[in-house]
Amino acid sequence: MNRIFRPNAAVLAAVSIALICPRPGAAETPATTELSEIERAHAAYGAAWLANEPQAVLATLAEDVVLMPAGLAPVRGHAAAEAFWWPDDGSTTTITAYETSIDDLRHTGDLAVVRAHSRMAFTWEKDGQTTEQTNHSMSLTVLERGPDGRWRITQRMWGRTP
Repeated sequence: MNRIFRPNAAVLAAVSIALICPRPGAAETPATTELSEIERAHAAYGAAWLANEPQAVLATLAEDVVLMPAGLAPVRGHAAAEAFWWPDDGSTTTITAYETSIDDLRHTGDLAVVRAHSRMAFTWEKDGQTTEQTNHSMSLTVLERGPDGRWRITQRMWGRTP
């Protein structure tokens, strides 16, 4: 039997702080600091999903984000992303696990590209029926540093892997 870790608020707070704050005494060069910021921005996306906080997920995205789920038309902008992921159809999705590993990270200036693979487990409820599912996927994510200095996802494409 597979057991899925269900973090409590204290665990989520600790993970969020670890993602945002640098390690004490860690000497970083400007290049490694920038890579750390990009990795933290990428990790914040997963942490927001795991916290089941739609507004936190949307906060990791640029306003003009383009999402490209495999086999579907592109989803453009915050409002469309919100309607795509959290439809107003009486259904509820709860993320129960989210793990991601970065396979490659490249950046130049204010643009970064992250190639990764992940595993997401979730429950989907609608009309009194509950379905549990686990997806394995690969993704390509483009992040851009905004005028406020924060890295946000501007484009993201993903597809399932066996």
